[in-house]
Amino acid sequence: MKAQLLSQDLAQDFLQRIHAVCSGEGSVKGRILLLRSLLEDLYKTLTQDARHSVGNLFSRMQYLHNEVNMPAYLVGQANAMRIYCNKVSHESDFEPGEAEYLSCVWVLVKLLDHFQAAASHPALLEYLEQHQAQAFAIKKSRKKVDFPCVVKSWELNPPAGMDITAIDEDGDEVSIRLFNDDKGRGGRNWNLLDKVLWPWATLNCIKLGEASSGNNRFVSNPGTLIVVEPDYLMDVSTIANCMSYNTMNPELSLINSLIDEPSSSSIVLGSTVNNIFDDLMFEHTDDYDQLFRNSLARGPIPMIALGAREALDIYHKVKTEHLPRLKSMANYARTHPMMLEPSFICPKYGLQGRLDLLYQRDGKQYIMELKSGNVPQGDMWPSHQAQVIGYNMMIREAYGFQQLGTASILYSKSPSKSLRHVSNTVEQEQDLLMCRNRILGIWK
Repeated sequence: MKAQLLSQDLAQDFLQRIHAVCSGEGSVKGRILLLRSLLEDLYKTLTQDARHSVGNLFSRMQYLHNEVNMPAYLVGQANAMRIYCNKVSHESDFEPGEAEYLSCVWVLVKLLDHFQAAASHPALLEYLEQHQAQAFAIKKSRKKVDFPCVVKSWELNPPAGMDITAIDEDGDEVSIRLFNDDKGRGGRNWNLLDKVLWPWATLNCIKLGEASSGNNRFVSNPGTLIVVEPDYLMDVSTIANCMSYNTMNPELSLINSLIDEPSSSSIVLGSTVNNIFDDLMFEHTDDYDQLFRNSLARGPIPMIALGAREALDIYHKVKTEHLPRLKSMANYARTHPMMLEPSFICPKYGLQGRLDLLYQRDGKQYIMELKSGNVPQGDMWPSHQAQVIGYNMMIREAYGFQQLGTASILYSKSPSKSLRHVSNTVEQEQDLLMCRNRILGIWK
């Protein structure tokens, strides 16, 4: 039985818009992107009264297909169109074919017929017949290890972990069993996701293993990563500020967002150190007074607000405690191709962030994060370490593992061992992403 979810007028309007694309001019790629926009508009309209948060096309489709019990062949065709259109949209060197364009038109017409059978467009049907439009050829699913999915339900399975039932991007139902262990700060305590998840939330599952029983059953392993709503790009520094030596405190993100930290001498000093380092990266100079004046000119009000005595104290501290390390690092990094304060986004992990310095040496990318505050008694502050680990993950995804060099933190106030290497372990990455997921659970 067909689900009459659209009014006849709305369905007729969608058919008119599809026909306008077919009868208009433009490249195959341009027409496919217009059809993709129509697909998104259609599912937005169909899910505008949804009971759950369904933030993107993928989750809207899976939610609706489940709610109205759509025929399996139509679910498969709708998913095939979405996947193909995304490929056209995101891969600049991909050349779409005329046959696949016609398949997109075919799918949209079939969807509208399913949701409102009374609507019709003879000219559009004639167009499909004349051009011999056919359905997408559905390829047999490959072995899945990394895949996105939409949550249907979940259940705690103490003390082992939790079980998630989800729908993957092919429209197939999958079962995911996540096993707890106590490594790290809780990144593998999957029970923590119980208060984070909601029905139809999107997950990006990374490095799952197939269960021995098969049948779309997957299990976690020591390298598994789970990202809730990866399209939501959270700033790495927001997450890092919630990390301590032995645990994570995602509640701090809410507190930090409500507190407007007033200007202080330490903040102004940090800004001055960063400004001077930026200038040294472009030109070596021994004229410290000019460097300080340049920094002051970029933001004079906070410095003036502190008063002359504190401003003079900052002047001397930067010169005696920080400048030697800034010069040394700048003299080295300046000889290589580099980017100052580049911004990166990483939808795979749901992260974004701005690095202090990224430079290239011997074909590899090296990260350097500048910190001007108190020097830790140990190797580095956990929040600083977590921040650089997040940057490492983004750079690895952007450039590939083979081009990832080392990452380090420059504690410019430290007279010895000021440049400190940051290494990644999978436990640390799991901790970071679990903290991110829990912050999202608080904010949702």
